[in-house]
Amino acid sequence: MEMQDLSKVFRLTKALIDFHGTSLSEDMIIALRRVKHRILQVGGILNFPITRPLLESVKSSRSRYVQELKAKEEVRSKRKRDNQEKSELLKVESEIKNIETGIEVAEKAISDGSSRLERHLAKTPLDPVKLQADNAIIQMGVQKEKET
Repeated sequence: MEMQDLSKVFRLTKALIDFHGTSLSEDMIIALRRVKHRILQVGGILNFPITRPLLESVKSSRSRYVQELKAKEEVRSKRKRDNQEKSELLKVESEIKNIETGIEVAEKAISDGSSRLERHLAKTPLDPVKLQADNAIIQMGVQKEKET
């Protein structure tokens, strides 16, 4: 493509954007540029041949557009569903982790309380305050296990 042709393309693109704003997609700008180029090739709009395939294409353009919109909406909906499922999965994984942590804490409390209780029971004289504290730790662990 020569420099002069390239500058025409840039001018046409700028004119399209100036007229339609930046809401046009890149595909739309390319399509409009092709139409303009073809019209100029045939010598103007009055010399443009209106053929049966052109009429059929124009006739079905709306349904193609609607199909394209539906496809885009399906992709958007699928992406939204996937994100929701991922979010729910992360939530469930977090809950599982919290429950596992709670169980670990409960098991550790029961284990610690039991070992302390065994040590204190082996000593003489028995200290009722220490035995009561050890039993309280075990009971707390059992309660925590029931909660999780």
